[in-house]
Formats: sequence, structure tokens, C-alpha cells
Amino acid sequence: MVVDYPECEKASKVREQCGTLSSFIDFLMTQGVHLAKLQTIRTDEDGRERRLAEPYLYPYESPVIYEELIAKFYGIDSKKMEQEKLAMLKDIRSKHEEKTG
Repeated sequence: MVVDYPECEKASKVREQCGTLSSFIDFLMTQGVHLAKLQTIRTDEDGRERRLAEPYLYPYESPVIYEELIAKFYGIDSKKMEQEKLAMLKDIRSKHEEKTG
């Protein structure tokens, strides 16, 4: 079988596990535990990167970031998956138009 949407296929196979991880992250947040990334470099307005004298923790507060991290954990490229979803919708619309056209 040829898979036209490999990232969506990967996501489908781990859907339950992703939901469990997402629920666990939600639970951690209710307990006052938040994920954060250690920032050691900052990009200036001119686009140059510079090392910070004192690193700081940048908290992840967006659910979108958590979803991206979970996808990355399972080897799923979120951007490719979004492109596949759009292609899938286009294919469905095209097939529907062929039937009704």
C-alpha cells in the first residue's frame, strides 16, 4: 500500500500515546509545574545572535508548543503534517467534484 500522507499516518499510529502525554502535561501545569527552555543565546534586531551573560528559563505556555514537542518526540514533522492535511482536503474536494460534477 502506498501512503500519500506519511506524517499523518505516523500521527494516527500514536494518537492515543499523544493524548496521554498531552494530558500529563496538563496535569503538571495544574500542579504548578511548567516546561521551560534554557535560553543561552538571543537574536538582536539586526539578526545577529549573541550569547547571554546570564542564561534564563523561557517558559513554554502555549498548547501549540506542547503539541509540536509531542509530535517531535514521535518523529512527526508538524509542518509536513499540516501540508499533508491541506493536500488531503484538496484531494477529497477534487474527488467530490468528480462525482458531483
